[in-house]
Amino acid sequence: MNQQLSNLLQRYQRVTNNASKIDPSLIENFNTLRLADATLDKLALNKSAPEHPTQIVILGPTQAGKSTLCNLILDTNQAGISSLAGYTVHAQGFAQNCEEHELQAIETLLLPHERVTFDQLDHDNLNQFVLQSTQTGANALIDKGVVWDSPDFDSVDSAGYRNAVLQAAAVADVLILMVSKDKYADKTVWNMLELLRSLGKPLFVCINKLDERDEATVFNSLTKRYEETFNDTAPALLSIPFIKQSSENKQATENTIDIGDKKRQEIAALLVQSITNSNRASQEKYAYNYIESQWSKWIEPLLAESQAQKSWTETVDQSIQDAKALYVSRYLDNPQKYATFNKAVAELLTFLEIPGLAGALSTTRNLVTWPVRKLFKMGKDTTTGSAPTEDQELEMLALILDRTSTRL
Repeated sequence: MNQQLSNLLQRYQRVTNNASKIDPSLIENFNTLRLADATLDKLALNKSAPEHPTQIVILGPTQAGKSTLCNLILDTNQAGISSLAGYTVHAQGFAQNCEEHELQAIETLLLPHERVTFDQLDHDNLNQFVLQSTQTGANALIDKGVVWDSPDFDSVDSAGYRNAVLQAAAVADVLILMVSKDKYADKTVWNMLELLRSLGKPLFVCINKLDERDEATVFNSLTKRYEETFNDTAPALLSIPFIKQSSENKQATENTIDIGDKKRQEIAALLVQSITNSNRASQEKYAYNYIESQWSKWIEPLLAESQAQKSWTETVDQSIQDAKALYVSRYLDNPQKYATFNKAVAELLTFLEIPGLAGALSTTRNLVTWPVRKLFKMGKDTTTGSAPTEDQELEMLALILDRTSTRL
């Protein structure tokens, strides 16, 4: 399976690198292939280093508050926050109480992306990610692990860095889908939910900026839609209230907002429950089920290419046959255009009279040349009108070539 996925990835890589314009579905196939490949790498790491730190990955659309939640979990302000959509375009991992050798093992899961430090991040270079130890606060909600802040998956430019989102999902032991009240019903969110549930990892949904008066309505709506869409029990839901900053604190960034001890305890309880329910051994079944469900999509372009190659070969062969048939019908079988063929026959007969060969050919010549002489006589008998020019054959061949090349 690893080898098959590797071959497919190499083929997709060559196509996407060399094509000036690429079908979006091909890009999506390429990204989900990378997700599957990274998932298999994660399974391998689960077996070779079963005690590697827990990976908590936060995913969501633009302006959902992913960076804010990351900072809340770690009680830090390391995750950059901005009001601009698409501000975070790289996967950023913040490690708590992790040794460097543990991080290096995780680093391989995000290849071919390059691990860099925050000050080395280039907004225009999407083949980078950050994974580094972070100084956390006293109110951090986990004791050890890596919390990943991921790029959005719904902005106009998200296609360029969607692979970072999917690879982060592959790395995860616990998944948090972070959405705002305005976007929880968006199609992109539900497409991501469908993908995440197929990975078989603990998942809960956090709805940000939600007024307490709307919580029951939104929760009921999301739960009902989930159950109807996937015929499954909805994941745990958590709300984070919208808190307006005071006028004297306008310069404070969003991550400094205190959501209160009760809400912090709710987040901590869900995290503990999700980490406890994380079963790395069971992920293998889901990984191969996912690969099987996607396989036909991945190889569809290859099958189409193979069929196109077959059709092209058949068309070329048929065109050659048709060109030959046209030459025979329009020239060889046309008494008006027989002169050039007669000339060729005459040259053949002249060749057979070369001194020194006459003796050797005396016995066979009559047998060899009889059909030709017969054709020569038939040509003379059937030729009527003015003698054709010697260019007629070339003209006919040019016409046939033009028709054949136009058809191809």
